[in-house]
Amino acid sequence: MLRRHKPWNPPRKPLKKTPLAKRKKGLAKVSTKKRAYDQAAKGMFDEFIETHTSCAVCGWFAGQGRHGRYGRHLETHHLAKGTARKHDRRLLLRLCSRCHAHLHGGGCFDDAGNRLPPLTDAHMMQAKYESDRRYYSPKAVAEAYGWKSLPKSWRRKPIPEAFRNGA
Repeated sequence: MLRRHKPWNPPRKPLKKTPLAKRKKGLAKVSTKKRAYDQAAKGMFDEFIETHTSCAVCGWFAGQGRHGRYGRHLETHHLAKGTARKHDRRLLLRLCSRCHAHLHGGGCFDDAGNRLPPLTDAHMMQAKYESDRRYYSPKAVAEAYGWKSLPKSWRRKPIPEAFRNGA
């Protein structure tokens, strides 16, 4: 039996160590600003979670049916993805775990075993409009991505009937 050798990797250069005084100064400045922002964002986020107790797409609420580790539970979806993702209430949406997984490409089935139709960004804009009209802002979503306005593919479309009534 022949042994295969691992490919040779050149040794890495040692990391430059900055003096402890410089590290502490930099951290102190950044952390106080960030801590104040994080506390404000956390307060807004907690308040958002407390006020939105049902799925914006199918209407399932946390007190209904199975929930927990393997059952359905509520999750927070960010309308702006990637680097545009921010904890801004105008960009947040509450979804049950089934609708959230389906949105991100999971492909879900209803109780009868039929495949549910795909969910798009346009459906999420409609769900935001229906569930949180006060904070519905297409302009905020466009600004998060750096767009002048939302593209046509993001304009509101009715949510498919298969998702209604806690499907």
